[in-house]
Amino acid sequence: MITQCSLKQFIACFEPAPPRTTALEQKIQIGTGFHGKWYRSQREHWLGWMFFQDAKALEKGIDPAGLPAKHVWNRLKCSPMMFWLAEVSGVSPSLLEAAENAAIRATLINPKDGNPHGRLMREVLPWDVIEEALSDGSAKLPIDETNVCALQAFERLADFRSKYRQYLSEA
Repeated sequence: MITQCSLKQFIACFEPAPPRTTALEQKIQIGTGFHGKWYRSQREHWLGWMFFQDAKALEKGIDPAGLPAKHVWNRLKCSPMMFWLAEVSGVSPSLLEAAENAAIRATLINPKDGNPHGRLMREVLPWDVIEEALSDGSAKLPIDETNVCALQAFERLADFRSKYRQYLSEA
């Protein structure tokens, strides 16, 4: 089982803007550079989100190191964010093609991230597929370095949306 902390460590090692994700963002006009988003890459988006997930767990008295990453995946509603993780973790080109088509279908229903983006992406990319790809040799950044990267990403989010500032003291 990949935990939230392990997922964050994988994410921190990956390329910020791989070509297929960048092309998908341009095609569907969601993600980096669209709709006033705070992040500069899907990696930064992920790291900020993961910092927030850790802070929410700590707020409830739960150690995020033991939480399954699958729960984070099942709450996502951003096609490019999900596609990015699939691409950088090495999911097969045929599944990436199917995921791109799912993102395009979701955009026809909702031109911004949200419902049904996550659901349609998970139909093509269930967590088991992502977990298997990550487990097939992906590198992980040491946790202390990962947490520095995640904090930097989250600070960018908190600078953009001040309501998140309160979580800087949680994690």
